[in-house]
Amino acid sequence: MPNLPDMPEEVLKIILKDADLRRILSLRKVCHQMRDLLDQMDFDFGIDQIQISRKLYETDLEISTGPENFLITYQWKPAESEPLGTLNFVAHSQHQVLQILPFIHSNFLETLDIVLEYPRHPEHLEAIQSIKIDKITELDQWKNAENLRIQGLIFPPKIKDFEHFELVEISIATVVEDELREIKEAFFNENSRLNCFEINYIHMDVTTLLRVFGFPENRPEDSADSENWYFPIKDDQILLKIGHYPLEDANHEQLDPIYSSILFLKCFKIPE
Repeated sequence: MPNLPDMPEEVLKIILKDADLRRILSLRKVCHQMRDLLDQMDFDFGIDQIQISRKLYETDLEISTGPENFLITYQWKPAESEPLGTLNFVAHSQHQVLQILPFIHSNFLETLDIVLEYPRHPEHLEAIQSIKIDKITELDQWKNAENLRIQGLIFPPKIKDFEHFELVEISIATVVEDELREIKEAFFNENSRLNCFEINYIHMDVTTLLRVFGFPENRPEDSADSENWYFPIKDDQILLKIGHYPLEDANHEQLDPIYSSILFLKCFKIPE
């Protein structure tokens, strides 16, 4: 049986007709002969756009591909002693993220930035059900990253999957009581690395914060349009500050939703 590089080009095209870009790139690494042969062949990966921009301290790679216009942005820095920086995804499903993320070196990621887009019409239930992250959270790339920003969550996250991050920002449609309790408890967990956890939300029961945190205790340095709570974490010198920043008179008829936010922040006590 002939080796793959020795086969005629027409036969190779038949064999590789369903191969995606990632598999072709892997095949190019087999040997110089295979690389040269593949480079002479025409493939249709459905790529809409590839853009590489070189900046002073970083290089950006953007790939837009597929019928749903899946966009991946990869950013890296030249310094050998630093992580590669931020990996940005805009995807319509967890499956799309899993096509790329597992193949990024897990030790090089500092920040994950994921935007999950879904149909605005509730009748598209199947598409909405696909907006999960349970498989993503099992990856080493998720577990080794230091910072996380994720938009478009439908289902309440498992807070234990976020405790290894230092900075977290999530956007979710609805905030529930149990979720807030778990985030607060995570800051008191000695194994947690959390320093900041921000939730941007659209809907929440107006009495939820009162039931979970009690009455707010605003301090002079707090903004007048916010509600704030303070909880000592260690020796009264480190505090957990929880701030609620509601947006009033939001125009919910516009296409892009308006988010209010709840910010959990670990901070040092200010001397009186």
